[in-house]
Amino acid sequence: MVSSDERATNGLSSAKLYMDNLTDAAKIWLERSIKVAPNKSHQVTISFDLASSDYGEVNLFSILANVLPHDPTTRDDVTAGVSDGDFPEGTHNGGVQDFVWLNKSLTQSVTSRDDGMLYFILGIWGTWEGARTYYFDYLRVTVREE
Repeated sequence: MVSSDERATNGLSSAKLYMDNLTDAAKIWLERSIKVAPNKSHQVTISFDLASSDYGEVNLFSILANVLPHDPTTRDDVTAGVSDGDFPEGTHNGGVQDFVWLNKSLTQSVTSRDDGMLYFILGIWGTWEGARTYYFDYLRVTVREE
């Protein structure tokens, strides 16, 4: 992941993620944390813009968007609770043979632990062999105690 001024939807740069997926299962992601009230249930909405050039309808990668009550330490932690039902179209950009910015959003509930930390994950899960590039921009996170 690098900061890139190649394209952006808000400001002058975005996060550029490049993956040369040789295993049909590579994962690459960004992670941030915030402190919230400990041992409470929270409704979290993650909204972001994704630039994808995946115009076909097959061999699409999956989008990783998640919030966890613990710091993810393995690739399996990143996808805990993530479902293709969250973004069933995956990285499909609508059929345009160029990068297209797509607005995505996910709402889920999570209960914080004693330390009150929540960890936000945003990334790509490579589900087919090949090299691909994606851009993430304009990340918005809303947290509401339930």
